[in-house]
Amino acid sequence: MLVAMIVAFLLHEATALWDVNFATSMRTVFPVEQHVLSFLEMMLLPVLTSVAVLH
Repeated sequence: MLVAMIVAFLLHEATALWDVNFATSMRTVFPVEQHVLSFLEMMLLPVLTSVAVLH
């Protein structure tokens, strides 16, 4: 399960990177939006870390 969560986290990060790159080619992405997206991305990391510690 831990490996699956790590793979899902890495896939999520890759998808987020692709999404931002695509969005910036179509419109202006403001810094506030980038910070919100970054915060949402990092919400997964504490969950992954908690599962790893509990293991």
